[in-house]
Amino acid sequence: MSIRELAMNLIEHADTAPQEIDLARAAELISLLDPDASLPEGLTPEALMDAWNDIVRSGAHDDNWSPETVRYEVRFTDSATGAVSPIETVTATADYTADDYVRDCMENADSDWCDMLRSGTVSLVRIDD
Repeated sequence: MSIRELAMNLIEHADTAPQEIDLARAAELISLLDPDASLPEGLTPEALMDAWNDIVRSGAHDDNWSPETVRYEVRFTDSATGAVSPIETVTATADYTADDYVRDCMENADSDWCDMLRSGTVSLVRIDD
């Protein structure tokens, strides 16, 4: 079992927060899920926490996530200053574009949103899983 698989099993089945997981507790929980499973050799608490955080950040633990979907950080770049600001994180298909995002938001757009679009650009940055 890889560290990522271990972390995913813990997230899915171990009703606990990451800060409550240590290697002894992880081993105990994994043995309850699969008596033949064991922790990967050389596993450190830091590696387990890194895998856990990567899964949570990627959204792979969400019910709506599938391999065909990815997470994007939506960013606004002000044309006058060059300042970049994150707007939100969205889950969409792998071919989703900034134009798609703007079009999806137009239904609920207010004057501030329209003013923002006139003063800069929206971009999507894929969050690796």
